[in-house]
Amino acid sequence: MASFRERLSAARGKFGLWRLESRLKSPSIGKQAEAIRALGELAGRPGAPAERIVTKLGEILSQPGWHKHARAAAIVALGKTRQPDAVKHIAPALYAPELGFKISGVRALGEIGGPDAVDLLGKMVTNPDAAVKVVSVLMLNKIGGPGVVPHLIVASSDENAGVAKKAVEGLGEFGGEESVLPLVNVLESGHGEVKPAALDALLFDVHLRLDPTKVKEPHAKALVLFRGLFHESDKPEVVARLLKELVKKGAETVPTALQVFSRIYPSRYPPNKKR
Repeated sequence: MASFRERLSAARGKFGLWRLESRLKSPSIGKQAEAIRALGELAGRPGAPAERIVTKLGEILSQPGWHKHARAAAIVALGKTRQPDAVKHIAPALYAPELGFKISGVRALGEIGGPDAVDLLGKMVTNPDAAVKVVSVLMLNKIGGPGVVPHLIVASSDENAGVAKKAVEGLGEFGGEESVLPLVNVLESGHGEVKPAALDALLFDVHLRLDPTKVKEPHAKALVLFRGLFHESDKPEVVARLLKELVKKGAETVPTALQVFSRIYPSRYPPNKKR
């Protein structure tokens, strides 16, 4: 049996819903949008009828009779509910002709999280619009976890440098063994401005989560590629010689490379730097 506090919260939630639904009948588009956003916030409160609110917001978004500003507010509100069931209502907005709807939908998915949201965001990282792609990658990074890594790998080779850089940063934070070769590929043939991010991901982030016995070959390849990365440095011959010696001697793990870079570039790679 529900406690008095629980019954009181439920009663307040129902009253709040009734009050906001009444405001939706206002002839003012601004007041309608304000009430819609408030519905999203109400869904997260104890005792609120979250399922009913999500359904109502989904109806507003899907019915063309509502003004576009009200429908746009419904996308944001669905994200604020943080309810997994809201994902299915947001999905059509990702393919709307309005760019604003797409980006709002992507951001809403980032607020909700979960496997279904990650799957949809994974599809958006290949969207033709660069703005949609970069926000999708940002939302994947916000959600985090192993489930986002395959989608970040795809985005790391994107033709847009901004998209690729954010994906590489995400791989550094969440990736493991499966992200080593994609990061090496970025060092080899990616955007010039993205290569430093890939280097940082390998040196400071990914290698800390790896079993060195399983990744020596990719790291050996990475060390060779680092030589090219610093080709424009003031000491390219020193970098090339030391990296070549490292690979020859079999000291191909990233921690050893970090020690080398610490001696050559103390300002960029200080000894014992932690992330």
